[in-house]
Amino acid sequence: MDADTTHVASGNDPAMGDQSNAVTADATNETDPTFENDVDRWKHFSRLNENKWKAATEELEAQRAKATELESTIAQMRQEHSLNLVSIELSHQAALRDIELDSEAMAAVNLSSFLGEDGTVDAEKIAKFFDRFGSPKRAFADPTSLGIGMPGGKSSNPQVSLDARNR
Repeated sequence: MDADTTHVASGNDPAMGDQSNAVTADATNETDPTFENDVDRWKHFSRLNENKWKAATEELEAQRAKATELESTIAQMRQEHSLNLVSIELSHQAALRDIELDSEAMAAVNLSSFLGEDGTVDAEKIAKFFDRFGSPKRAFADPTSLGIGMPGGKSSNPQVSLDARNR
C-alpha cells in the first residue's frame, strides 16, 4: 500500500480536516473490532465475506433441492392427470358403444399404453382399441323419435297454418 491510501484510511489526512474525523466516527461501529494493522483488518473482513459466501451457497443449494423436489412432484401430478384423462376417454368411448366398464375392467387395462410420447391422451389408440368391440352407436337420436311433433316431421294439427298471417 502507498502512503496516501494509509492516511485516508486512517482518517489522518490534513487536507480533510474535521470532516475526515466525522466520517470515520460514523463508519466505525462499536461491534467492529479495532485493528492494529491493515493485514488484520483484511483478514477479518475476508473471514466475514467467506462466512457470508458459505451461508449464501448453502441457501442456494437448499433452494435448488426444493426446486428439484417440486419439479418431480409436478411431473408426478401431470402423469396422474394424464391417466385420469385416459380413464375418462375410455369410459366415454365405452359409453358410445354401450359397453359397461366396471372398476375391475378399468384396473386390468394398462392406461399408460394410451398415452402419447408427449404424455397426452392418444384418442386414436383408444378408438382403435374399442373398434374391436363394434362401431360406436349414433351420437344423436333421431329427432322424430324425441316426442316433438308427429313422426316424419308433420305438424300434429294440420288445419292450423304455420304462417302467422293466415291464422
